Amino acid sequence: MMKRPRIFLTGANGQAGFEIWQALAPIAEVTAFKGPQDRVAAVPAETLDLCDAAALEQAIRSVKPDLIVNPAAYTAVDKAESDQERAFLVNATAPAIIGRVAREIGAGVVHFSTDYVYSGEGNSPYHEDERIAPNNVYGQSKWQGEANLMASGAAYITLRTSWVYGVYGHNFVKTMLKLGREKEALRIVNDQFGAPTSARTLANFTQNLVQLGRIHGFPATFTAHQGVYHLTDRGCTNWHAFAEEIFRLARAYGANLQVKKVDGCPSSEYPTPAKRPHNSRLSLARIEESFGFQPPRWEDALAAMMAPLLGL
Repeated sequence: MMKRPRIFLTGANGQAGFEIWQALAPIAEVTAFKGPQDRVAAVPAETLDLCDAAALEQAIRSVKPDLIVNPAAYTAVDKAESDQERAFLVNATAPAIIGRVAREIGAGVVHFSTDYVYSGEGNSPYHEDERIAPNNVYGQSKWQGEANLMASGAAYITLRTSWVYGVYGHNFVKTMLKLGREKEALRIVNDQFGAPTSARTLANFTQNLVQLGRIHGFPATFTAHQGVYHLTDRGCTNWHAFAEEIFRLARAYGANLQVKKVDGCPSSEYPTPAKRPHNSRLSLARIEESFGFQPPRWEDALAAMMAPLLGL
């Protein structure tokens, strides 16, 4: 019988962490962690403050994992503008510690990053090797985390994703379903473009990586494929069209919505402390060619998640 690998999972209280735990628990020994101020996780999780470097290192060494999976992040994009120290501790310093300890114990690392590392300009999908130019603190902290992990010497795979939603945690889909039940008219931004991404897609790919590691060995697998990859669902839309599809699917499932009118509007109508990218399109060519992984179209992924999002 193939040995069950040991996995160290951060962010168990988040939408990606929840789905990853579900995908990995049947095939691995998963030790999951959540933050000290985070709500109770939907999975068995221990408390760990990623801002505490000594505690993070001790926790990793205690688990002795074959693989560290790090979807945890400081994701309050607007709050990060005024809470820079904590954003950088979680998003930049913690990946540096994870990378260093992983290198020392021979573990692989799967790290999740974001489209916000790019400038958000233009209309074409970004490729992994294009110029890094984050235009807010969140993006800057996530890029620094990528760079720190890269410099650590660990065998790593970094996955840049966008517009993530899931059954567990806060996200755009849940917000729209709530507003759709309460309001008759909405105005949604229509000049920001990207790919909505189901947390289940992130979990499925992570499961594939674990299976590869079980077969070929984690250090060898992650050294052979080391680098940065884009991972989103396929296709492109804007927030307004995304909302329209959420409402269409919700009604198809019998949800009682009050919303009757959904108008598009420019980002300028909703000024925020942190600048948002207008172009979050990410090319999937590298991940498809390297792993043969074909993410679903965003519409199909959303349809598959709608029933549990509605609590059905």
